[in-house]
Amino acid sequence: MANKNLIRIRKMSEYLRKILLVCEGINFDQFSSDFRIYDVCILNLIEMGEMARLITEEFKLGHMKIPWHKLNGMRNRFVHDYEDVNLLIIWETICDDLPRLQQVLADIPEEARP
Repeated sequence: MANKNLIRIRKMSEYLRKILLVCEGINFDQFSSDFRIYDVCILNLIEMGEMARLITEEFKLGHMKIPWHKLNGMRNRFVHDYEDVNLLIIWETICDDLPRLQQVLADIPEEARP
């Protein structure tokens, strides 16, 4: 099971990287006015949340710096209430939370990776 968890962590890292790459060098006005940008970000946040949901509880307990519940909650919000998502909250998440999460995911020891 550990390998599946680590594969999911790798996928989460890739989805996160895509979001940061798409948003590199833009501001909130550019983000919020271009559905292609925010749709890509939301899709990848949904995928991150899905991976977080599939991680075993044992693994989650060993990596408490990762906001598992928030990732899954955001995914659920997007999937079930897409029309009412707040783009400013998404933008703040991208700018404030994702760089920190990227570091936390990167800090999972290489020897533990598949």
